[in-house]
Amino acid sequence: MRKAIQKNDTVWFFDNYDNLHTGTVSKLFEHNGVPYARVSCSGTWNIKAADCYPDKESCLEARERKKEARISLILAQLKTKDDLIAYMYTHTVSLAEEYTDWDAREAVKRKAAEFGITLK
Repeated sequence: MRKAIQKNDTVWFFDNYDNLHTGTVSKLFEHNGVPYARVSCSGTWNIKAADCYPDKESCLEARERKKEARISLILAQLKTKDDLIAYMYTHTVSLAEEYTDWDAREAVKRKAAEFGITLK
């Protein structure tokens, strides 16, 4: 179990665009019952306390665990080639800059390989 973050702690986190940041906690607060930390770095960020990590390594490991969990959930939905095609049609798995869903793209690539289709 992680130690609860405190004011003035240095924390690491990812923003909504998957950019890694580090900064200092300037305030702890709750919003709708969810604990948040206001983090000062290149600006001010309000980050869920659960998404703040004490060091870069644990932040990167947590991101990888979340990514693999999401890929597993997507793979569980894709049972047939028809499922795969329908999923690709309704999710942005193409190279579309910031709109690309990279976890979905990886899941589609893995599932396609199970069907003998090589996607790059």
